[in-house]
Amino acid sequence: MSDSMPAVPASGAGLLGKLMAAVRPEFRVDVFIPEPGELIFGLGACRVPGCPRQPRTRQLCRGHYYRWQRRGKPDVEAFITDPGPDPVGRTELSDCAITGCPSERAARACA
Repeated sequence: MSDSMPAVPASGAGLLGKLMAAVRPEFRVDVFIPEPGELIFGLGACRVPGCPRQPRTRQLCRGHYYRWQRRGKPDVEAFITDPGPDPVGRTELSDCAITGCPSERAARACA
């Protein structure tokens, strides 16, 4: 965003002004990343203990649901006692493999 563009347009500035008036300030960012465990849409939590993701199907987050399917759809209660490691996408990004590159990539060189 440029320095000359205001973060919040004045009310009455057309459709964008109406949108910004309706959106809570904490959501007025380029990319919204909720805090771990923050369930912003009231869907509850994944049934797997310690998983902060929101459930999608069978009260499991998408990652745990897909893993449950790949394991042949065992009893859900048995599955949540041993779901395995965290689903893909939960690890921190590492520095790019190319020396001097300012990007962060997940253990691969940027293209």
